[in-house]
Amino acid sequence: MLKTHFKTAVRHLAKNRVYTLINVLGLALGMTAALFILQHVYFELSYDTFHKQAEDIYRVPFDWHATDENGVHTEVYASNVPGFGPTAQAEIPEVVATTRLFHVLTSVSSNVLSYEPVNGERISFHEENGFYADSTFFDVFTFPLRYGNVETALTKPQSILLTTSLAEKYFGQSWERDTPIGEIIEINGMQQGRFTVTGILKDVPTNSHIQFDFLLSYSSFRSDAGVNRSWAWSQCYTYLRLTPQANPSVVEEKIRDIINNHYDWEKKPIMFLQHLTSIHLDSDLLFEAGVNGSRTSVYFLSVIGVFILIIGWINYLNQTIAKSFDRAEEVGVKKAIGALKRHILGQFMIESAIINTISVLLAILLVAILQSSLISYLGWNLSAIEMKGLFASDVFIWFILLFLIGSLLSALYPARVMIKTPTIGLKVTKKVFSKGGSLSRQGLVVFQFIASLILIFGSLIVYRQLVFMQQHDLGMDINQVMVLKTSPQSDSTYQLSLQYFKDQVKALANVEEVSATNFVPGKEIAHNRGLSRTDGGTKRGSNFYMVRTDEDFLETLQLNLVAGRNFSPGYTASSVERVVVNEATIDMLGYDSLEAALNQRVTVLGERNTTLEIIGIVKNYNQQLLQKSPESIVLRYAPSAAGYVALRFQPIGNVQQTVEQVQATWRQAFPDQPFDHFFLNEFFNQQYVSYQQFNKVFGLFTALAIFIAGLGLFGLATYTVVRRTKEIGIRKVLGASVSSILVLLSQEYIKLTLIAFVIAMPLANYLFSEWLNGFAYRIGIPWWLFVGTGLAMLIIALLATSTQTVKAARQNPVDSLRDE
Repeated sequence: MLKTHFKTAVRHLAKNRVYTLINVLGLALGMTAALFILQHVYFELSYDTFHKQAEDIYRVPFDWHATDENGVHTEVYASNVPGFGPTAQAEIPEVVATTRLFHVLTSVSSNVLSYEPVNGERISFHEENGFYADSTFFDVFTFPLRYGNVETALTKPQSILLTTSLAEKYFGQSWERDTPIGEIIEINGMQQGRFTVTGILKDVPTNSHIQFDFLLSYSSFRSDAGVNRSWAWSQCYTYLRLTPQANPSVVEEKIRDIINNHYDWEKKPIMFLQHLTSIHLDSDLLFEAGVNGSRTSVYFLSVIGVFILIIGWINYLNQTIAKSFDRAEEVGVKKAIGALKRHILGQFMIESAIINTISVLLAILLVAILQSSLISYLGWNLSAIEMKGLFASDVFIWFILLFLIGSLLSALYPARVMIKTPTIGLKVTKKVFSKGGSLSRQGLVVFQFIASLILIFGSLIVYRQLVFMQQHDLGMDINQVMVLKTSPQSDSTYQLSLQYFKDQVKALANVEEVSATNFVPGKEIAHNRGLSRTDGGTKRGSNFYMVRTDEDFLETLQLNLVAGRNFSPGYTASSVERVVVNEATIDMLGYDSLEAALNQRVTVLGERNTTLEIIGIVKNYNQQLLQKSPESIVLRYAPSAAGYVALRFQPIGNVQQTVEQVQATWRQAFPDQPFDHFFLNEFFNQQYVSYQQFNKVFGLFTALAIFIAGLGLFGLATYTVVRRTKEIGIRKVLGASVSSILVLLSQEYIKLTLIAFVIAMPLANYLFSEWLNGFAYRIGIPWWLFVGTGLAMLIIALLATSTQTVKAARQNPVDSLRDE
């Protein structure tokens, strides 16, 4: 019987080639999209799962317990205080191991590594992707060493571990022939000195929230109590590995006991546990170790993948239901000669299995062919994915489950209707099935339209929000600004060299302004302090970000001075330090107006005997992307600030020639420093890469979903025209015009589009309003966007069906009625 079902199914599919092609192509494209999205979702969910004890590892953030007027906690750091880790290890029995990480840019803006071979030229690069790590680092994390001993690699002072890529960068491609264990790397950064290579690590997996190129032994760090035992300097990433049986809630209770023992503040800080594998998708705190992802984005992509897959199956269902009208007589005859329900069900199941199997195989082939180019276009970094790991994951199990359910339902529904129709009287069977099939098809098409409308609306919202952020006034002009990375230390030699460099490049014809600073826009400001008004006034906030710069900073970035004055050239520090602040700072300090804040004084918490006088106020500018509100920024005068030098070029000029001139001047001023530069607009816009990727993904898969839906509509229109050929011929004989025939054949799709529009738009508005609420600067949703989305869907539906409807409307009625 199975063999007979198989032969019958093959004959039916071969006979109805258009029907088969539309079904296979629609399902294959849907499965291809679902597999691509599945890969990305699996990658995002795989972050930090490669650690052997990942289930028992937690990060401990630090919440200063500062809130805004709405009660929202505003100072929750991903990092913690140095004193906590060792204390937790000693006082909490559930803690098996703890490790701390200090980023090398914690208190400086640049870090230079240099290697000087015995016979060769000195090699120097700015390397900013590194941490000071406790000797217990490998007791918590699983980052394999290729060379070296995990027990001793980070125990001695002045030790450095390099990743494989960094080892190749400094020691050449043949570095493994003479392993560089014991070689000396000089560092000029937060700590200066000669470091011995004690190990070579495998490159850090891309699905790790901690990314680094090198590790320095924590014992190399400053040994004073302010760093190693401080309970106030919250710049230390702290991780705990608990016993497998540990209850995180109980551990958090014990952490609160530690807090009570070490803080007598009225508002004590808060510490809590963050599971390691949740950090990438669920954490968006201040001073994260890297750029994290978004669980919301993952959910959005998952929904898109499911939508596309369901649209493909709806096409199959629609086509099957439509074709089943023609097969009513076939099924009736089979039932009349003794076919049982299971035989009819088996026939439809075999046909469904064949189509779905061919679609799966075609989808896998498409993934293999398109994977490299498509992933490159979307900007997805999926290098950590192994297909065998994907196939063994829970995510793939859900995909298989969904696939089996879809395949089963796409076969069961038409078979069930066929089984329940009367055996006697084939005309009655057709009539009953035609009515039910029509309603089913309309319902499924409405679902397709709803999904397509939501995707079209969403892609327009994402695109408009991205354009809005990239074109919004930042409060400054970052175009035509080149930035150079400088020495991290501002000693006397650096100060003389910097002044020489400034004087020389200012003389270049294409250079307008030059400014030294320790932070540039596009980079999170790591230096912050609390400020207190000397007049006893009430503040509205407590976290103020400090930037050290010179009198040319405002002109270089084209900042708008709205009150007061700029720094005076040659200003020397006194007991009262003069500062320029932004409007957000004035608001947080609680002054009633900008004028009222001028010449007022505030004290710096954590800096003894430091008083600041506000001499100028600039318009708010966005230090980071527009998802965040402007920080409260305090510009402090430091004409020899270390970290960066920004140069504003003339709008018209040979940029490449100017860069070469600047480089030549740099070599004269800083012969031992690498020439490392970037353009500020490109650097700033790197923050939008994830949004650009999301926009590409949304647009691409929305277009694919619409194409698949259009493919199904084309098939339905083709079938509808065939079924109504006689009716169309009679109407034309009776005088019906081409336009009236077009309206007749199109009105069903217009009605279904309107029904879908009414259902989809409120849902889409809610979903994407929630998404937009995550941005400090966001677009509104105008009424015409709803109308435009509906019209776009209607046009797409009519275009998908127009070929067949126009052909039918223009057909000679004699040809239509000849065989009737």
